[in-house]
Amino acid sequence: MKTKSRLPEKIYVMNNAWFSSTGVSGSDRRAMQWSKEWLKKGISVEVFCSENARKNYATHKVKAGKFHITSKLKDTKASIALNNAVYCWLNSLKAKKPEDNSVIYSSSDFLPDVLPAFAMKIKNKKLFFPIQ
Repeated sequence: MKTKSRLPEKIYVMNNAWFSSTGVSGSDRRAMQWSKEWLKKGISVEVFCSENARKNYATHKVKAGKFHITSKLKDTKASIALNNAVYCWLNSLKAKKPEDNSVIYSSSDFLPDVLPAFAMKIKNKKLFFPIQ
């Protein structure tokens, strides 16, 4: 017997590891494409990202339901280090408690993406956070 899969109401996309204002990595391109697909299916998408990433989402015509800007740091080597991961973690902690029946999608395995996703999972144990 086949069971019907239930779509999540909302997907939180963690795309904080997008440091540069130029260029798009494979994980960033994948996050944008998945966001487009989820929006087509009527799933609400909220993206946690840097200001640079938000600009690139706009350039690639990806419209999320809401963008949470977690880092406004400039393109410097210092901002790419652990400072950015900590800054993103602290800003994600300020976000409201995630809704039940939602999914967290970490666009990469870098700390700026994983740490905020982990913080959201701690806030709501019912969230689905697939770890690959």
